[in-house]
Formats: sequence, C-alpha cells, structure tokens
Amino acid sequence: MFVLGCGADVKYEHPARASDWDTELHVPPKIVGPSEKKLIAERLDSFANKLLTSGADMRSICEAIKKPLRPIWITPQSKIHKGFEATNHNVTPQPHNEEVDDIPPTDAFLEAVNFSPIVCMSVSDPEKDGLPLAIKLSDSESPSTSFIYIQGAADDEETWARGLAYTQFWGHYDTFLSLIDSEAAIEKYIYTLVTKENEEPSESSMGSGKFDLIGMTNLAVGGWISGKPPKCWESFDIVINCTDSHHSGFDEATQIPSHKCYTMLSIPEGKKGQGQLSLALPKVVAWVREKAGGFIERKPRILCHCAQGVDRSVGVALTLLVEFLDETGTLNFNRTRPKVDKATIQRQLLSMTRYRSQIRPSRATLKKVNDFFMSHQ
Repeated sequence: MFVLGCGADVKYEHPARASDWDTELHVPPKIVGPSEKKLIAERLDSFANKLLTSGADMRSICEAIKKPLRPIWITPQSKIHKGFEATNHNVTPQPHNEEVDDIPPTDAFLEAVNFSPIVCMSVSDPEKDGLPLAIKLSDSESPSTSFIYIQGAADDEETWARGLAYTQFWGHYDTFLSLIDSEAAIEKYIYTLVTKENEEPSESSMGSGKFDLIGMTNLAVGGWISGKPPKCWESFDIVINCTDSHHSGFDEATQIPSHKCYTMLSIPEGKKGQGQLSLALPKVVAWVREKAGGFIERKPRILCHCAQGVDRSVGVALTLLVEFLDETGTLNFNRTRPKVDKATIQRQLLSMTRYRSQIRPSRATLKKVNDFFMSHQ
C-alpha cells in the first residue's frame, strides 16, 4: 500500500523518475483513518528496504514503471464513473471525496492521472445485520463508519470459489455477467465448468499450457498440456505430475520411454490437496534425487506440472529448487542441504517469478513448503 519511490529510490535510482513525482502515501480517508495512515507511513522505508533485499529483479520492475504507484480501493459502494475530473495530468476530486479512492476504468482517465493505479478490490459492506462469518470493524476516529469484514474474501479463494480457476472465470466472463441476478444460476454454472474441467482439463482453460524454464536450472513449471505424453518427452527427461489424475488414455507401460522417468503425486485441487502435498514433498525430493542421479553424462530436464502451473506444481518446484540449487545456479542432486529459513524460501520464490510471471501459490501451499524445511533441518 505504498508509492514505489517514497523509500525505494533511496537505494535504487529510478531511471525515469521525474522531479515532480508525488511520493506521498495516499489512502482512502473513508476507510483508513489518520492514525492508521501515520502508522503505515512510518513503516514505508522498512517495506522498501525489505523489497530491495528480497532478490526481486528491481531494475526490470523500475524500468517498467513510468509513474509512481498508488493504491486505489474499489468497494461495493464505489461510484465508478462519478466524482472525478482529470485535468492537466492531475486529478481534481469533487468535494465529497477527500482523496481519489474510486477509479473510472477509462483509458482517458488512466492517461491523465499522474500515477499508475494498483486497484484493490474489497467486498466489505457497510454494517448490515445477519451476515454470516463476518466481523464488524469500525474506525475509532470515525465511529459512525463501520464495515463488515468478510474473512478470506481477498486471498483465500480456495475456501469460497468452489474450485473455479481465474482462467475459467475470464474465459466465461460474459456468461457470468449475464447470470449476475441469480446466485443459484451462477453456482450451477460454476459446478458445470469445474466438473467438466476436472474430467479432462482443456488447453483453453489452462491458458497456452506451455511451460517456463526457471533460469538455467533445467527445471520447468507448466500447466496440464505441457505434461501430456508423448509430446512432453521431447523436452523433458523427468515429469512430475502434481495433480491426482493421468492424462486421458495414459498407459504407463507404453507411454514412458525406458530412459525417461514419470511420477504422479496424487494431489487433489484446493484444500483437499494440502494434506497430500505435505506427504508428497519428502517423497518427491527423495525420488528426484534418486532418478536424477541416474543421468551421468548430462543434467536431466525436469518438468513439474499441475492443471494450471500456478499453485501445486509451483510448491513442488520451489521445494526442489531450495533443496538442490547450488551457488552456481544449477541443480546439484548430491548437495547437502544448507540451513533454510523462510527468507531463503521467499527469495527463491521471487526468483521463479522472473521466469514464470503467472505463478500464484496459495498461502496454504507456501506453508507446507515452509513446514517441510523447518521440520527437516
């Protein structure tokens, strides 16, 4: 929730930063009171320093940013197209808005404002009676304003999305909008989509299905299509299927060449898979160490894939990188694991995003990876 540049530029000179950049912290005053804003502002330098030392590719990030970043909050009460005038590359809010905390989704507005918006969505409503699984929050400085906080709505989609992937949502966006007045119809449509894709994930629902190599490691992360035999054997020697189903028509006896290796970890989608992931991690580390050791003349090419290549396969690949990646940037399967902490895992995850931008492991998956290393020191 900060403007990139307010602290980070102290140690990293932004190549395109203009002298008139607004690097103050901006928050919606109807939601964040003055005291909370002050507390956030006091921590900005520590946040920036943590980012700079995280291992993220800051030069590429900064070169892509032409204006300072600013968070914009969209809530159920936002009047998306009202209350704004964009003039002279600045935003003049109407009297009822102390700050710009809604944003009209128009190209003209985005071109006119002097910042790059980071749009933050919130489903929290003004206080209502009878909302289940909700917590009432109020600002002591504005006691007349209170909200119902819906737990997990922001990032725990596995608890409420009913198995729907974001690629499926955007692939059927128009249909969802047409059903917006009927919650029952939406739930039925989600069930139909999820059931169909679980039977046999399609290439369209999984994006391109391509894989991405993680640097020079010979380790790749991919979606469902990337692991489909016999095509996968053209690019890989070892394939780790992180789902709980084989590809349609798969026959282990006839579709795995004698000099290739394949395993399925039987990890279901969503929360059901978290227990299985915990069991799979020590087994897959030992299995890879054994199988990769059989490649004498060259380093084996390894694919970790799941349905989308954003969560389960990322957790497994991250574990393999932390376990085997040495100082030269290659996988060493005879390596003795050094001391690992959460910062080590976080740096490795950030390095993966350089090569596969869509990775999005859940907090539950990252916790299982952390637990594996913390309990095997």
